[in-house]
Amino acid sequence: MRNVGNILIPHRFFLGLIVLTLVSCGGSKFKAGTSSSVVPAATPIPIVGTQHSVQLKCSNVSTASKTLNAQDSLKITGDFCPTAFADLTTVFVVDQSGSMAQNDPTCFRQKAISEQLAAFKPADATSKDRISYGIVNFSSSASVATGITKLTSATNTTNIASNSCTQSGGTNYKAGLDQASDLLTGVTGAKVVYFLTDGVPQYTGSAITSDPIASQDGLDAAAALKAKHPGVIINAIFLGNVAENLKAERVSYLSKIAGSTERVKLVTDASKLAAEMKSFAIPKIQLTPNSQKGLMRLSGSSSQESYPVAIKSFITKDGSGTQSVWSFETEAFKPKFDTNLSDQEFVIQATDQFGNAQEQKVLLKLQKAS
Repeated sequence: MRNVGNILIPHRFFLGLIVLTLVSCGGSKFKAGTSSSVVPAATPIPIVGTQHSVQLKCSNVSTASKTLNAQDSLKITGDFCPTAFADLTTVFVVDQSGSMAQNDPTCFRQKAISEQLAAFKPADATSKDRISYGIVNFSSSASVATGITKLTSATNTTNIASNSCTQSGGTNYKAGLDQASDLLTGVTGAKVVYFLTDGVPQYTGSAITSDPIASQDGLDAAAALKAKHPGVIINAIFLGNVAENLKAERVSYLSKIAGSTERVKLVTDASKLAAEMKSFAIPKIQLTPNSQKGLMRLSGSSSQESYPVAIKSFITKDGSGTQSVWSFETEAFKPKFDTNLSDQEFVIQATDQFGNAQEQKVLLKLQKAS
């Protein structure tokens, strides 16, 4: 025994070699209720030795070696990569005006919706993906063809939107967008609207000549939808043969509906609708940490004995792009050495804003130095 700060420490705690191997990064799940015992934290020992740091990165399998004496401590910092999943509601706003009899007589728009939803389907029943959809038909007025419906791995998407194949009436953008906004009320998560039309906005008359009042009403309805549902994405598809001198005008107007030219497609052949619809980028849900804890798990123990490691900070490092990244830092701590429990895991566990549990592990090989 040796006296350190008035605390007697066994000699087996004095010196050890720590080899850290990253064995899992980026959202491996842990099951709630896993049996484990947590050893209460010992009375803190003043840190007067060297503080060693280990930096972890997402998708970076690495090995590091550290030699610690009795007074040294360890701090683990780095990135936590939560498993991405979809939390998405899609509303299809489908033009059913009379001109569709010429531009899409065999209803390729129904096939496009079916194929898009087939691409969205969760892989299996265990998936955490939450996908829902709805369909709005519009012409001179608008109606809900399909209310918000959960999409599962078992959903047969073949005949979805089969009731979106009629052709009559005008092209009331406002009615379609207003109905979509109402349908999305109360919906959480990412929201995407696919707006499919073959005509310019008008209440009466030709689908080729725009009605200034209907045109402005369409823009106002799109702005109101975005204001009511912050972050909603609108993808606009115009179907039909557009004269060269009118293409820029069509794109300009629809880009105001969608918010950018990247969210607008001009399609001349209805059979290409499905491919063009699927070419739009799909948003990923951005995860934020809700709660977290760290522990060292003595993996050589059949009882999964563990002791806590305090987390100093845990924040969202990057909420852009398709991969959420959380950044964490532990308080400095002194690893426990035991000849019978040489393998340990540093485990950081967290829940996201939806309550989904995730964890990241680091394997530590502890050996007594000679």
